[in-house]
Amino acid sequence: MNFWNQDSTSQRLIKSARQFRKLDWNKETIGKFKPSEIEVLFCIRKLGEEQDVTVSDISKFLRVTSPTVTQIINRLDESGLVERQINKEDRRSIKVTLTDEGDVITEQAAEKYAASINGLIEFLGDDQSEQLIKLMDKVFLYYNDKKKI
Repeated sequence: MNFWNQDSTSQRLIKSARQFRKLDWNKETIGKFKPSEIEVLFCIRKLGEEQDVTVSDISKFLRVTSPTVTQIINRLDESGLVERQINKEDRRSIKVTLTDEGDVITEQAAEKYAASINGLIEFLGDDQSEQLIKLMDKVFLYYNDKKKI
């Protein structure tokens, strides 16, 4: 099997995967907010259901550095989407919560993402959507197992 052969399965798979980068489908903004900011809002909402949320919690959940999260939180705070409060139980810690406006933007983003995914499911149909899920899970397992070697 020649890897460089344009008709080879490996080349067709690479071409197929690269098409997604060209689309930038996961980089759409919601209003004036960047995908990274929306991701932090989602994280605050999800984690906030069970605990007070700190920059460190967000950093661990998203697997990015605390300074990166702090910069995003600063922008969200300036935009009025989050609030910071001193944690009464540990005064060295600051908890981050969504404001009402932050909650609205988070809900709008969730609706937009849901519409996109639901559109894909409608386009593929239930059977092919299930098949895609299984294949994507297998691809993840393959590369995740390979990473451990």
